[in-house]
Amino acid sequence: MDSNKDNEMKTLFVSAACSDMAVATIELLREDYRFVLAARDADRLNETIARMKWESSIELALACDVRSSEMCESVAEQLINRDLVLDGVVNFAGTLPVRANFMQLEVDRLLDDFSTRVVGNINLLRYLSRRLKPAASVVIINGILSKMPDADFLSGSLSTVALRSLGKAAARTLASRRIRVNTVNPCAAETKMKDQVFAALSAQSGVAADAIQTAVESKIPLERLCAALDVAKTVKFLLSDESSFITGASIDVDGGYNASLA
Repeated sequence: MDSNKDNEMKTLFVSAACSDMAVATIELLREDYRFVLAARDADRLNETIARMKWESSIELALACDVRSSEMCESVAEQLINRDLVLDGVVNFAGTLPVRANFMQLEVDRLLDDFSTRVVGNINLLRYLSRRLKPAASVVIINGILSKMPDADFLSGSLSTVALRSLGKAAARTLASRRIRVNTVNPCAAETKMKDQVFAALSAQSGVAADAIQTAVESKIPLERLCAALDVAKTVKFLLSDESSFITGASIDVDGGYNASLA
């Protein structure tokens, strides 16, 4: 890689870097960024880096569970030790949706969803904001339940609504440094996680997973699931100067699923 080009490249922190959406995003941004990648499972992260041949694009690869304030603080310390400052942060960390209303929902499940989505993003914002350049961009991957809560997916609904609020609050808090914070809301997406969710729903309902997918797609005006690349392109826009006056937004990537006027 050209050393002058290397010096011009921006630095991006990506959490949950092994997820399908994260992989698509990193692939899309490799020409313009060097990466600090984090994931709960260090072995899986290293396997992903090797499989995708990302070695030349990586500044740091770290084990980090965003639910842990100690691990997030350690990430910030490692950035300081390497004299790395960030042009952006993208957090893909989430949980599998579970079908359960308030009568069925296990409290431990609700606490885990809140710990991952809300506490995890607070931890990242609190510790990594110290290493963000002025006018940097933070993008948090949330979910369409934040706009369309579902009583039968109560834990995901409550935690994504809370995360949407956190995104708006963080945008106000960091605005004095011209740091932007936005959330992105995919609908059901064509990822490995989708296969797990539809298989679980099939086991609960006795309806074939393919039939469940067809039913979901029929509710989306553009008649397909969200692709990982759809999210990656949205993230690229929100990281760029093209979106320099957008902050506190909650952007749906859902093929028109949430086509309400509210």
